[in-house]
Amino acid sequence: MNKGQLFSIDLLFGVILLIFGTGLLLGAAEINTYNQKQQINHDEIMEKTILAAQVITNSSEWDCNFDGTHAAYSLNRDKFLSTFGNTLEKIKQKANLIDYNIRINLGEEIIYDNIITSKELIVFDLNVLTCTNTTDFNMLKKCMDMPNGPACYSNNIRKEIFRLMVAK
Repeated sequence: MNKGQLFSIDLLFGVILLIFGTGLLLGAAEINTYNQKQQINHDEIMEKTILAAQVITNSSEWDCNFDGTHAAYSLNRDKFLSTFGNTLEKIKQKANLIDYNIRINLGEEIIYDNIITSKELIVFDLNVLTCTNTTDFNMLKKCMDMPNGPACYSNNIRKEIFRLMVAK
């Protein structure tokens, strides 16, 4: 009778360990699946952010047009700012970011902002050329001939950092 009780206790103890071990494995698998989903979401937002920054800074609607020559990675400040009819929703639609919150900076200046505190925020910076409606090809040529000259640091034409922040 004593041997039967000992066998039953060992079996019970073994089953408990088996259930505990299975629970640990399932928990680890669930954590791994969650981390993979988070990484996929992060990668998707990162790709959308990079693509949106390129779309915005290469759009013929807002780029610097120097006597018929469109400059890639450029923004015409006069066309891009909201005082000329541009809106945050229009930019989000053009950049395919309707379902996201965004913030756009040119240099230190915040141009558009509807970021809400979020744990998933992607920031992407691009060096761009900014100009105004009065900037012409001669100003660009002077800036290209003397990159550190006064023509490159005027209000009409300058190199700035375009920062796009995207949050889910």
